[in-house]
Amino acid sequence: MSETVGETGDQLRIMRSELDDLQEHAERQRRQQARYAKVWYYADLLLGLPAVVLAAVSGAVGLASADGRIPAAFLAIASAALAAATRFLDCSGRGAHAARRRDAWRGLIYEVKLVRVSSYASDVSAFHADLKRLFDQAQRVRALTYTRAGEPVSPAPAEPAQQ
Repeated sequence: MSETVGETGDQLRIMRSELDDLQEHAERQRRQQARYAKVWYYADLLLGLPAVVLAAVSGAVGLASADGRIPAAFLAIASAALAAATRFLDCSGRGAHAARRRDAWRGLIYEVKLVRVSSYASDVSAFHADLKRLFDQAQRVRALTYTRAGEPVSPAPAEPAQQ
């Protein structure tokens, strides 16, 4: 039994709506990951820079005079605490991860835009195949996991074979 023009039009309208929803979700996620990348970048600066400065000052104070040993020790402890916090939080690793996810969402947005400008006036099956590919790509972006530096990275799900 062949599909009527009305059924095909309804299917295309529903799939275009799904495409719109996917693009909105991807843009929202891209903005969120961009904010996360910025937050972790500034956290790395705010913790790392004072740690370096305090370490340099404590060394200078400790070497300048014997009376400066106690203040130098406190400065060294503060510097070590900031350095430990930076390492514990892994600000640079988390920022890099957020940037990778931001870029992956941006790539998905570009793919959605390419599908949107393609001509699918009546080819429901080709539109459906592209929509499925985009949803699979979105699932792979969601599956990107954060790992600390030095930990093994779990392999990303394989890209499905093109038919």
